[in-house]
Amino acid sequence: MKVTDRKMEVFKLSQGEYVAMESIESKYLQWPLITSIWVYGNGFESFLVAVVVPGRKALEDWAAEHHLTDDYKSLCQNLKARNLHFG
Repeated sequence: MKVTDRKMEVFKLSQGEYVAMESIESKYLQWPLITSIWVYGNGFESFLVAVVVPGRKALEDWAAEHHLTDDYKSLCQNLKARNLHFG
């Protein structure tokens, strides 16, 4: 399967709010811990879903700063790492 682009760039959530997914993705891609992100929305729901791929080196550097010795796979499961927010 090959996905080349989205059918629609802007869509409306169930509560009537319009969302531009590429705008959200580009904002999150500015954060060094994120290598890739894909945002999905459905007009029948009031929320978005995102699949986020953390950058291995950046995540391991963050872990070292916080004295965590987990491997990359464990860090991806770590609640502290999963709850990181923009500063």
